Parts: sequence; C-alpha cells; structure tokens
Amino acid sequence: MLLVREIFHSIQGEGPFVGCPAVFVRLSGCNLACKFCDTDHMTEINGMTDQEILSEVDRLTRGSETNLVVITGGEPFLQDFGSLVELLFANSYEIQVETNGSIFIPGFPYHLTSIVCSPKEEEVAKGVTDVVTAWKFLVEGNDPGVHLKTIIPELRAEVFLQPIDEKDPEKNARNIAWAVQLCKQHGARLSLQLHKIIQVP
Repeated sequence: MLLVREIFHSIQGEGPFVGCPAVFVRLSGCNLACKFCDTDHMTEINGMTDQEILSEVDRLTRGSETNLVVITGGEPFLQDFGSLVELLFANSYEIQVETNGSIFIPGFPYHLTSIVCSPKEEEVAKGVTDVVTAWKFLVEGNDPGVHLKTIIPELRAEVFLQPIDEKDPEKNARNIAWAVQLCKQHGARLSLQLHKIIQVP
C-alpha cells in the first residue's frame, strides 16, 4: 500500500522528458522543507495498492499514446515503490522518477527507470550517483554557481539548470538570466517549467 497524493495526466514540464505527455503519480511526504517548494504533497492522501495505481494510469491513458509515467513527490523514496515500478514496466510503461537524491534503497529496480535527481543539499546518498539518468539543479540569481565548474565534469549524466520560480517577475527574470549564463558557461541544458508557461497541472 502506497500513500498517494494524486494521479493526473499532463505534460512533463521539466528535465529530459520536457514536452512529453505523461501520467504523474505523486506520492505523499517529503524529508525536506524547502522554502521554494511549490508542490502540495500532504493533503487528500489516499492509500492505494500497486494494482489500483496501475488501473488509474490505464484509465487516464486509455485512447491516447501516452506511455510515460512520472513518479514524484514530495520525495517518493520515502516509500519503497519498487513493486509498482516492476508492475508498470511489465505493462509497457516507461518510468521516470523524480528525487532529491537523499535516499538510496538497495535492491530497488533502478534499471527499469530514468532517475532525475534534483539535489537540495550538498551531498546525495551513497549509491545515488551510480543510478542517476539526469541531474537538475535549481538556480537563484544570487547563487555564484562556482561549484558547478567542479561537479559537472564528475557527474556521469546530463545536467539541467532550472531557475527557481519565486512568484515575482523581477526575481524570476534575474533567475532565468543567471541560469542562462551558467548554462553557457558550463555546457548544461536550460530547464524551464514548461507546465507553468502553458498553465497545466
């Protein structure tokens, strides 16, 4: 049984699958309390079995060509959803997992997923670096970004830089400009929150 905040059909707005239609399975709970968090992962929580989640994913994708399922949070790895990944994979879904990288679960079927890690702390849990498909770093306009020059060559996956949405046009413009500058400097890819631009969930 997994604690689920919501399941919905939308467009992936961030990272390597940006622009792709996807079903989002948002698990409840997070082990961090980021000041810029823009996600409600704690209200209207439902306990669901793997089969119930698959049935809802099937219902939402019926009649469409969507086969991408994004498992997100909060922090999804607060719950062991490995059996859900295996069930979705067995039913021909492609699976992306969004994580802050603070938790590593030995024996989890990472090889069946694309892991997009957006660290919010200095270090990630041991083992995470070996399974990450893409990194996504959040950028603020007052962040010097000096550490990127050091860490990007060491990361064995694609790197995205995403300006933080501060709900303030002036601050957001500053964050975007700084993210663009850092992308040009370090060879990273710019990640804008497309879903907010096109105003979908």
